[in-house]
Amino acid sequence: MNNRHPVTLSRALGSPRYLIILITLAFFAIYTRTSAPSVLSGDSAEFQLAAATLGVAHPTTYPLYTLLGYLATILVPFGDRAWRVTFVTAGCAALAVGMFCALALRLGVSRRAALIGTIALGVTPGLWNAATVAEVYALLALLMVVLGYVVSYQPSAISHQLSAISREKSGVRRYSAGSVREPPVQVVAKQLIPQHREKTLIGSWFSVHSSAVLQFGSSRLSA
Repeated sequence: MNNRHPVTLSRALGSPRYLIILITLAFFAIYTRTSAPSVLSGDSAEFQLAAATLGVAHPTTYPLYTLLGYLATILVPFGDRAWRVTFVTAGCAALAVGMFCALALRLGVSRRAALIGTIALGVTPGLWNAATVAEVYALLALLMVVLGYVVSYQPSAISHQLSAISREKSGVRRYSAGSVREPPVQVVAKQLIPQHREKTLIGSWFSVHSSAVLQFGSSRLSA
């Protein structure tokens, strides 16, 4: 007799693994459905062309995004080549939302709070807009959340390594009147690794949110 139980919505919401997968797939469907259908303009058109031809975009050239876009133009069997590059952006944004949910659960946040925070991040205008065009901001958001997830496993060791790197590479900058300011890497390390889990969650959400909004907004204003 088969004792396996079907996966229901209540069971999915009760299991961290199913919850993360469900959230990721849901936002992937939303971002893909609302993404730009074909060729764009400005920087997005440049990224679409660079990815499709394995070319070089404007500095700093964003090679990881270009390579992912190039693979999508080869492996994705539907849509035109320009849309396939945008398809990568939607996938990165959806993975960023799913990894944020995993980070929240990893930090001991309740499932309900993690779900609310994840949905709030997923529908943020900055991230949603960045997920629907061929731009690098969704990929940057994903990398930041992954970094936060990695830091959550060994915060003390990573803090020590960042401090050592900052002392070796940057040194301590001295200013007038004998004042001393900590190197930027060390300041960032202290902000990334606070004492309380709730502060870590708020800091991670704010970093992803503000980066997506500010970077995407500045690119639109300068276009």
